[in-house]
Amino acid sequence: MIYKSFLMDKLILIVISIAFVLVDWRLFYFTFADMFLLIALVLLFLINKNSFYLSRSQFYIIIVVLLLVLSNFLLNFFFNPKFIISKAIKGMAKIVYYMPTIMVMYNYIKEKKLELEFLQILSITAVVVCITGIYISVAIYLNNVLPYKFFWEFTRTDVASYTYRGSGGSIIRTRSIFSEPSYLGFYLNVILGISYFNKFKYKINTIFSIVIVITILLTFSYSSILIMIFINFVYFLSNKIKFWKDRKYLISVLVMIIVLISLWNVLEETLIKRTQEILSGVDGSALSRFYKSWSYINKENIFIGNGLGNTPPIWNIYAYVLSDLGLVSFLLFVSFNLLILITNYKVGILFTILNFQKGGYLGAGYWIFLLIIFVYMGKNIKYLNKMFYTIWENLKCKFKKC
Repeated sequence: MIYKSFLMDKLILIVISIAFVLVDWRLFYFTFADMFLLIALVLLFLINKNSFYLSRSQFYIIIVVLLLVLSNFLLNFFFNPKFIISKAIKGMAKIVYYMPTIMVMYNYIKEKKLELEFLQILSITAVVVCITGIYISVAIYLNNVLPYKFFWEFTRTDVASYTYRGSGGSIIRTRSIFSEPSYLGFYLNVILGISYFNKFKYKINTIFSIVIVITILLTFSYSSILIMIFINFVYFLSNKIKFWKDRKYLISVLVMIIVLISLWNVLEETLIKRTQEILSGVDGSALSRFYKSWSYINKENIFIGNGLGNTPPIWNIYAYVLSDLGLVSFLLFVSFNLLILITNYKVGILFTILNFQKGGYLGAGYWIFLLIIFVYMGKNIKYLNKMFYTIWENLKCKFKKC
């Protein structure tokens, strides 16, 4: 019986890990991530009903968030003539689905103490994704001698999605089964960062970390590579690692030097030369992407924003929240960000920089990212629950005149 429960726990964690990978695969109106999250919920309900629950404080958090979103919906409905109702309804439906789902999964992982098992599965899944991505890149370089297009059956297949600057040139960017190289880079940086900065004494296999770092380099994604370098810098600095005293780290450094030498010409073109172009003002795409993210803010209705889901696709979660939901929601989100920084500053830094790399806060991938942050930010997340519970009780007292 214990062995069966162990296998089922592994199965549910594997399904969640796969959901995090298949965020760019679509079938009709749904992503594969949506479907795999539903499968994980159903499995949890059927196998372990006792772990399928929401705490009272979590229930209050959901109510507070939904009231905030609903009030924003109504304000935009009456005062924003450009407000598109259908987009807002879709956004609300996603929040109603994703928020309880990740809370149930969080409770399940914490209650059964599956943090280490989940990290192991996430890292193994990431390595499989890396190997798949390298295989696809090799297949493209070999002019389709090896089959690979079946991996992209449910996502993009256009040349612009895997060539440098979308020019269809000779530089192939690894994107694995994601729709863009930068999305693969975001995913791998999440796994790498959490493997480094978790508070559960988990240390990622050195070979795994090398494979992940090499794959991020092969994406030739400017933002992904810079974030990966920063994550490794913080990790090595905070752990005071001395390469010359530890054989495995020395070997990993030597391997990375060999890889960098092998890829130097391409990295010079995609990273070094582009940095020079950005600093000189020749390449304004990176800066314009950052500034453009803030250009959709509704200055006339700064407090209510454009409405949930009404901002076009942008690359910045902070700008997304401010543009869509207005100033109050933005300040609450920043406060939540500060709470993570206080609880675990390394995870907080990771959370902050990754929010600048990729948008899409209404997508399944972002909510799974939040689940991972919640699980590994530290045990002090209970104070967040207590804070919301205290606020809720105080509000009830004011209405009831306690």
